[in-house]
Amino acid sequence: MKRSAIVLALAMAAGACAPKNYVVLLDNPGGGSGKVIVSNDKGQQWLDKSGSATTIDRRTKAPSSPWQLKVEEIEKVFAKAFGARPPRFISYTIYFKPGGTQIDPSSYKTFQDMLAEVHKRPGVDATVAGHADRKASADLNEFISLERAYAVRDALVKAGVPIERIQLDGYGETRPAIPTPDDVPELRNRRVEVTVR
Repeated sequence: MKRSAIVLALAMAAGACAPKNYVVLLDNPGGGSGKVIVSNDKGQQWLDKSGSATTIDRRTKAPSSPWQLKVEEIEKVFAKAFGARPPRFISYTIYFKPGGTQIDPSSYKTFQDMLAEVHKRPGVDATVAGHADRKASADLNEFISLERAYAVRDALVKAGVPIERIQLDGYGETRPAIPTPDDVPELRNRRVEVTVR
């Protein structure tokens, strides 16, 4: 399984005995910290524990042996960087009435919450994926899923998301949330999944 790592690098101006430049490995939002290699022409170091750091003061010297930073120190030193991080993405699932682009009443609140959220985010972008149940033919279901995705896209554009920042797909009946036989209606498959970043 591919794992990612979050690192912070700092050119530290204060602190007479602290290193000037170092890299710190942080926890991933979903847990774990992954691993990262810090290297230059003179050598390399592996960071594989959350809070582990290595100093890279000079190009003529290999990165230092890893050392550990306390959480309080990381939060203090990197406060500006943490404040500059974009908000986490939020996913929404909008359900539809059979055969068209009318939103199911059970999704009215979710739909309004989604539109309210995009107003709060500067530089917002989104992915929109339309789906259908197996009540119609595969070709018609593909068309319906695209129409649903376009309807949600248009609402996002009206709410302020630039159209060029919306990725749109229609999957028809090929990615059901709930597998069913042909010709079976299923609300949870008549949906548009939206991720707002």
